[in-house]
Amino acid sequence: SDSILQLKEDHGFIAQEVEKVIPEIVRTNNDDKKAINYNGITSVLVKAIQEQQVMLKELKAEVDKLKQECKCKCK
Repeated sequence: SDSILQLKEDHGFIAQEVEKVIPEIVRTNNDDKKAINYNGITSVLVKAIQEQQVMLKELKAEVDKLKQECKCKCK
């Protein structure tokens, strides 16, 4: 559409870098040009965020435990 042509800048990933991590969403055409299936990357990114959230909760619980232990020892 015309609105896409009016964009001053665009954002995206470098296909060669993505291919190293998630090769199944990168396609190579006959001219060896690479393209990313951006629909396929969404679920991978959501899963990564979910995993990070679990790690953050675990780390927060550990920090809270250490703070509590420190309060007990410092009294």
